[in-house]
Parts: sequence; C-alpha cells; structure tokens
Amino acid sequence: MQKKGLDYNETFAPMASLATLQIVLAIVVKQDLEIDQSDVISAFLNGKVDTLVLLLPPEGFKLGSHKYCRLNKTIYGLC
Repeated sequence: MQKKGLDYNETFAPMASLATLQIVLAIVVKQDLEIDQSDVISAFLNGKVDTLVLLLPPEGFKLGSHKYCRLNKTIYGLC
C-alpha cells in the first residue's frame, strides 16, 4: 500500500481498533472459546544494520555492473 516517493520509507505498525477487539472478545465469550495473547519481540522491520550485508539480487532483477545488493534495513530472520 506504500507509494514510492510518498511514504515508501515510512514504517507502519498495523493495530486493531478498539471496536474490532471488543467484537472478537464478545464472540469468544458467546461461543465459550479460549483466547491467548503473545508478544513477538522482533516484529519490527526497517531497523538499522550495523554491519555490511550483501545479498544476491532476486532472479530477474538487473543491477547493471553490480553483482550484489547492499542491505540498508533489517529483514525478518537476519538476527
């Protein structure tokens, strides 16, 4: 949904609205279900990279004379 040149470098953290949470909790109570909550420690992307990380480009991606892509922001599974 991000647009290059407009908000491409912004970091978004989607959140559920209060109304959505209330509806889900009402359904859980009505149907006598159990609900669980968990934290994800490394859920945020776009963190700063302290070391030089080079990646092979994706198949079909042309880099000109370069053979590698430099990673500027973190991705899942990097740590």
